[in-house]
Amino acid sequence: MPSFDIVSQVDRQEVKNALEQANREIQNRYDFKGSDARIEQAAFESFHWHGETFSIPPGGTRLLSNTHCGNQAFALGKHLALQCHIEMTEDLVRAWCRDGRREIERSASSPGVQQPEEIARDLAQRIEQLHRVANRVYDRWADGLSRGN
Repeated sequence: MPSFDIVSQVDRQEVKNALEQANREIQNRYDFKGSDARIEQAAFESFHWHGETFSIPPGGTRLLSNTHCGNQAFALGKHLALQCHIEMTEDLVRAWCRDGRREIERSASSPGVQQPEEIARDLAQRIEQLHRVANRVYDRWADGLSRGN
């Protein structure tokens, strides 16, 4: 289902619980005492190109869903699984739309499928925002690697 839009819905209770726990830990850390440091939830726009889904494995926590696909992301321990693409570039989006035009045409009746013109709308700005999300995800992942987690 090719689309580039705000379709993912956050499992707000799971995210709220995780944020509250993280903020409690920040407040109790000596190196953050007296600071305004805290973690806040932010929505993001993601790129989707898939016609299938997955089941959340035992012990996993669903993090994102949408009206077209119940499972978009989950966490399992220190692992994060995403159904959306945060690694996209303008060239890659344009190539997928060009090369996948027949798939888009065959799936056009699905409410989750956008036409290439809609996907390309404000593409540079949308990709820039997506890269900010990707950078935060990758930085967090790399930080865990450097700590051996």
